[in-house]
Amino acid sequence: MITSLVAGLCFAQGAEQVPYNVDTFKVKPGENQSDKIIRICHTPTPGIALIVMKDNELRWTDITKPGSNPIRTAKLEDVPNFVFSGKQAVDVEKARKATIGMFGSDDYHPLQGIGLYPFNQHKQFVLSNGHEQFYFYDSMTGKLDRKVILEKPSKYGQWGVQFSSDGKLVLTGMASDSKMFVHSLETGKQLLSIPRGIMDSAALSADGKGVFHMSKGVISTYSIATGKVLPGQINTEKPSSGLLTVNPDGSSLAFCSYNAKGGRDGNHIYNFATKKMVRVDPRADNVAPYCYSPDGKFLVLYEARWLYFIDAKTGAIRCVVEAAPHAMWDYLYYGIDISDDSKTLLLTPDPAQNDARYGVIAYLDKPLRPVKVFGPRKGF
Repeated sequence: MITSLVAGLCFAQGAEQVPYNVDTFKVKPGENQSDKIIRICHTPTPGIALIVMKDNELRWTDITKPGSNPIRTAKLEDVPNFVFSGKQAVDVEKARKATIGMFGSDDYHPLQGIGLYPFNQHKQFVLSNGHEQFYFYDSMTGKLDRKVILEKPSKYGQWGVQFSSDGKLVLTGMASDSKMFVHSLETGKQLLSIPRGIMDSAALSADGKGVFHMSKGVISTYSIATGKVLPGQINTEKPSSGLLTVNPDGSSLAFCSYNAKGGRDGNHIYNFATKKMVRVDPRADNVAPYCYSPDGKFLVLYEARWLYFIDAKTGAIRCVVEAAPHAMWDYLYYGIDISDDSKTLLLTPDPAQNDARYGVIAYLDKPLRPVKVFGPRKGF
């Protein structure tokens, strides 16, 4: 195991620098391509993480014991498929050839284009092509529980997938579709269709009864029951906005805005009770809101290599950590998962990186504890 000391920047107490340790260890011996981590998430058992590997292997690992072997392994036998068509197929082929030119291989794996989403308090996880097929698996056994096929596919919108807090609804869709959809995850039936422009964004409300839709700086709320826009629009007075994120406690929502020329215009948090909006510390202007912690206290923002932990009430930066110290270059993260007790954050680098063979743990308790990097690695 290689341990290196790096520094994280904490702005909670001015410009004080807070060091943290980075530990790297293998989850099993071997340095072959199948050791690439595709996604990592929590399970219902504290300290036990589920790692999905490139070759569809599942590994359950004790993240409290660096260097330990997997507790057990299993294999995903039945997974969704991700098939491109039309212009998307042409674009994917161009990207594949470019990858071969850079790395000598397209590094294809069975879960290419498939998103993984924790579900039902981490008792399950969902694999989905993001627009139609949703496969539910038991997080402790890896066995397939059920499949749901959505009535109205939304054309490869995995980055727009959102689940309601009770797990009964899913929001899908991309700007290229000019639509977003709400479906029942019990029947697959479409319940709501709303418009979406290129710079628009949408998010399910915390109670699962409505959908917030942001367009040209105005946030409207659609009723899922009636399909109508409810009274009380929110005017953010921002020319163009996007990337809407809702606090699970229902108290606020966050978004990044863009000016008329398309440049970033800061991040903002709107409080429903006070009907006031605060701007996140301007030092995070170039960072995008990703998610809230389950307890609603943190807003997590990200950019290439860095995670920003924001006070969800004041917009102040609590801490900034470098969460990808072994990256050859900057890239966006593929998946962030926070435990239900809001104490740990698991992060998976973009699997397109041929050298990304590790996951990251950030400890969110007070004061910020060490950040650890783990997984098979090569070239470091």
